Amino acid sequence: MLKLFCIYNPSSLKRLMRPVKPSDPNRSHRSGKVIGKSHFVIHLIGKLRRFYLVHFKKKYVQKQLALRGGKCRQCGQCCVLLFVCPMMTQEGRCLIYDNIRWDVCKVFPIDKRDINEVALCGGRCGYSFKENLLRK
Repeated sequence: MLKLFCIYNPSSLKRLMRPVKPSDPNRSHRSGKVIGKSHFVIHLIGKLRRFYLVHFKKKYVQKQLALRGGKCRQCGQCCVLLFVCPMMTQEGRCLIYDNIRWDVCKVFPIDKRDINEVALCGGRCGYSFKENLLRK
């Protein structure tokens, strides 16, 4: 059976089907209103969004990568969004990190929404996007 959701943060399991709080950073990018969906739905939308961007919006991804700063902490938190990646070891390391990672993994996080999604599981991504660069 697939292990779902924020697997490395057991307290997340209690909040899975609870609606997102108004103070949550996962807001609709158009209206600024809170998305009233469960964490499961947020992670599912995130997976689908990243797949779409990587395969169909390559220019956007390249532009975002130029704005990204920091480095990967190799904490494995991004590998357990929605489900546990089959390439994760019991120690939380990626078996194919230095070899043949999927394109989606290579460019994660694509934008601030991805960092917010990791934070929703209690993680802290080593990457960041500078706000002043995003406004230009």
